[in-house]
Amino acid sequence: MKFTLFTANTTGNQANTLYPNQVTISSKQDLLSAIKLDNTCVDFKDYKRNIDNFIKADCLVMDCDNDHS
Repeated sequence: MKFTLFTANTTGNQANTLYPNQVTISSKQDLLSAIKLDNTCVDFKDYKRNIDNFIKADCLVMDCDNDHS
């Protein structure tokens, strides 16, 4: 199985909207390396996360860390 993630150059920066690094995930090691940084499964125009910039995604990621609610 292969899927694509896009990573930021930072981690934990809530103001970040740029995800310029495309990473093809085809192994456990690929995934472990990619998730060290903030990431998204969506390809955005100009790599800028925004609903209007959505291009495509080749997987669905579920986020269940609702510790704030």
